Amino acid sequence: LSRDPLALDVARPKPPPFLRPAELPPVCDATGARLDGDGVDALLELLQVAALLDPQYPGLRTVRETFTAESLGAFARELQEQWVLAGAPRRHEWMSFASVHFPSDDSSRRLAALTREWARRDAAKASSACAALAALGTDPALMHLAQVAETSRFEKLREEAAELIREAAAARGLSPEELGDRTVPDLGLGPDGTLELDLGPRKIRATLDEVLGPVLLDAEGRRLPSFPRANKQDDAAKAKEAKARYQQLKDDAAAVAQRRLRRLESAMVAQRTWRADEFVERLVRHPLLGHLARRLVFEASVAGAWTAFRVAEDR
Repeated sequence: LSRDPLALDVARPKPPPFLRPAELPPVCDATGARLDGDGVDALLELLQVAALLDPQYPGLRTVRETFTAESLGAFARELQEQWVLAGAPRRHEWMSFASVHFPSDDSSRRLAALTREWARRDAAKASSACAALAALGTDPALMHLAQVAETSRFEKLREEAAELIREAAAARGLSPEELGDRTVPDLGLGPDGTLELDLGPRKIRATLDEVLGPVLLDAEGRRLPSFPRANKQDDAAKAKEAKARYQQLKDDAAAVAQRRLRRLESAMVAQRTWRADEFVERLVRHPLLGHLARRLVFEASVAGAWTAFRVAEDR
């Protein structure tokens, strides 16, 4: 009680040379009044020294109560982008953590994309980004964290991400199975469980088979034996990007397939049940698990009687 919780006993930090405060969106209160230059400098200092303190620095709550979530989210998103454009230096990762304190859908998607990219090539940066996703704690954030835990080629990073997920489950009062339903990666598939690959004038689609193996379909829905060669009409750059995206889907699907198949098998053995709304949301409508749900026979309890059913091709 003798200490002011808003006091921070730290030296005034030096801002990074690449920080451009003049380009940051305005921070506004409910009346539309803007935070002035000195206030912006103070906010940047606060974010710099209170990146991911645990427990969270209480001054951040005051900021959120004073200014609109939309303006703070836009402010954090631009900070995040300036940091990325500067090469994402670890020393100044507080600029990315701002999107945890002042989240927005846009910044959360960007953080997730960065995490997945780094999980393939930079374990140190990915570890920091995983901590940010865990601190964010939303279902989409944990879903992307689960994807890192299942697909990263770095063993230590996979273990770190898995531990963060276990901690998130405990914090929510959920079982690992219940949280697992909420954090199944979608691998970038659309709501219908397919991925469009743009080669320029023509487009093909990737989907998954009964063991989550990628399958290619042409515009008429016919199965292709392999990724098509680029022809003269195709856009060379788009064709190259599409092939790389398909390879990424193949790698990610291979990394998660066996675990997801075993998980459903374990659910069968344990006679696990779901509520109807959970079953539809978490399995039937899920871009990835929907492919497996359509290949299984389930039972539903209706008025105390069990009735077998299957999920049709139209879900």
